[in-house]
Amino acid sequence: MAASLFRVDLRGADLTDATLVHNSFRVTVDDATVVRGLSGTVFGPITVAAGESL
Repeated sequence: MAASLFRVDLRGADLTDATLVHNSFRVTVDDATVVRGLSGTVFGPITVAAGESL
């Protein structure tokens, strides 16, 4: 709840069934990031990295 995640690399993270409540994000995700069942409210940019390595 109300977390601020700035410059966080979530590539490959499993966020299955996570609930977000008024979170501020500036994160990077990729096609390996699992968001199945993710719900809630997020403010900020989420960058989707394609074809990039860690």
